Amino acid sequence: MASIKEVENITGIDRQNIRYYEKEGLIHPKRNKMNAYRNYSKEDIQTIKQIILFRKLGVSIEEIRHLLEGKKQLPEMIKSQKIRLQQEAKELEAALKFCDRIKEENLSDLDVDYYLEEMRKAESLGSVFVKVFDDYKQVRNSEQIRTFTFMPDNMCMNQAEFTESLCKYGEENQLNLVITKEGMTPHFTIDGIEYKAYRYGTRYGMMVCCEAVNTEDYLPENMSEKKYTYYRRIRKILIAGGVCMLMCLPVLGFWDGKDRFIVLGLIIIGELSSLIHSYFAYGRNFKG
Repeated sequence: MASIKEVENITGIDRQNIRYYEKEGLIHPKRNKMNAYRNYSKEDIQTIKQIILFRKLGVSIEEIRHLLEGKKQLPEMIKSQKIRLQQEAKELEAALKFCDRIKEENLSDLDVDYYLEEMRKAESLGSVFVKVFDDYKQVRNSEQIRTFTFMPDNMCMNQAEFTESLCKYGEENQLNLVITKEGMTPHFTIDGIEYKAYRYGTRYGMMVCCEAVNTEDYLPENMSEKKYTYYRRIRKILIAGGVCMLMCLPVLGFWDGKDRFIVLGLIIIGELSSLIHSYFAYGRNFKG
């Protein structure tokens, strides 16, 4: 048996990653009965090495889990990963070639309409560029994993009421919700994703907000945290800007107050339709 420090030296990765793999259910180290420290077996260390290998190949945590649990065989996983990597390679190859076509030295001289049209023509002939609009969809879906709120039946005035509200929410929504830490800022997991919860009052009553603890749990695959934050801001600006515009238009005399709420309702319906589309297109996947 090995300590976590010894496993760090053997595998070359830090303990945060090792504990993350444990939290995801990929490894199951035993606890020392004397001091409760983790003890890693040869099998645990071998599994960690396998995880490192597949992560370096870009395989997602979910795919690795399916492999370790026997839900997917190694040849099947390697084949599907090759297809994904080939798709990414096409995107990189097309972008690399197109970079050589941009000769302008100043941004002000760049004929962006020309180059976008050339990209469109290249795509019609089979070239593949990065799908930026898919990024936005991924962020919108990840936001549903990152945070969610609900109105409890009680006021969550103590930890027993808070725990009861969370458990009831999980049962009503058929979620695999497991309380890991009770209190007034409890922690819980949904399908292995760790959340923390807190309550806050509104004019309509008490609300419970739940936020994912680790960015790895909701960041879209192969998207940096910086890029994710950028798309989140775009989404907030678009929604807030649309609402502000509708509220201001009556003041400017474009239409009366009743009409603005009709249009605002249509925007809300559009956003809900988009979320429903995401549900069926990508599945309600709490793994991201």
